[in-house]
Amino acid sequence: MGTSLAVIEAEFKPRLQSFADVLAPYKVPSSSFQAGAMAYFAANPYMLDDCAAQSLMNAVMTFAVQGLHLDPGSQHGCIVAFNGKAQPITMVRGYSVLAARAGYTLQSRLVREGDAIKEFGGSDPRIEHEPVLGNKGRVIGAYAVARSNLLPVLFTPFITIDDLITTRDRSKGYQAAFKRGKPHPWITDFDAMCLKTPKRLLAKDIPNDMLGAAAWLDTM
Repeated sequence: MGTSLAVIEAEFKPRLQSFADVLAPYKVPSSSFQAGAMAYFAANPYMLDDCAAQSLMNAVMTFAVQGLHLDPGSQHGCIVAFNGKAQPITMVRGYSVLAARAGYTLQSRLVREGDAIKEFGGSDPRIEHEPVLGNKGRVIGAYAVARSNLLPVLFTPFITIDDLITTRDRSKGYQAAFKRGKPHPWITDFDAMCLKTPKRLLAKDIPNDMLGAAAWLDTM
């Protein structure tokens, strides 16, 4: 297929006003957003080989609508190739940004071997996690918590490592990337994806359209 950086840069030009319009509420200049996207593609050139320019621009526009940055430094999101199409994926920091706009602090934590973890149901549902300071042990699970000044604390149940791996193995994008020897967040950023998974699940319970849309896109 093959798409060069020059082609992507040319694709931006007729769309700059559209990008400026959707980025305006977030006070993000379209020029800086474009520069970040170009930096992302320069750092991930395999995307240019696997996806057509139009598909890549559609994915970039998805991040613009969400007010998320695509540059490698922000780590708000990434793009993966699946069946020749560019698929936008909101990452850990991206979910935190979207939640903050909805008035929530959204945090996720890894639980490692040796940590103490308890989950309580009933009339006082909660998770109690006592991590061991400096613990670098094997990841055994993850969970997420969302806090707001107006609403009760929200949290996911503890998600075991087996369930996290099942989530990974169900991802068709991961399956395709693994078979082809291509990069994918579940391959290159396993811990980050373990942290993202409970955030994505909890995002569905936070009353915010952007969070719901991000979670839906990830699921799709």
